[in-house]
Amino acid sequence: MEKKNKCVTGNLPIIKCLCGTEFLLVPDLKEMSLVVMKHAQMHKEAVENSAQAEQTYSEIEGFLTSQILKKASQIG
Repeated sequence: MEKKNKCVTGNLPIIKCLCGTEFLLVPDLKEMSLVVMKHAQMHKEAVENSAQAEQTYSEIEGFLTSQILKKASQIG
């Protein structure tokens, strides 16, 4: 019988992108900023139209940032 490794987050602060990717919220603003920028860039690169790509980047960046702020305010 093979055991599967399963990540159990419990009460850890997690934010979730519109695409379903989850990120652990860490108490390092610079690191969280890099995570958001890199993930938004990944979404941007998936869009061929440059104007739409910029909008996608902004939307993802804004969405993740709002998730971070909301979750951080709940932690206190």
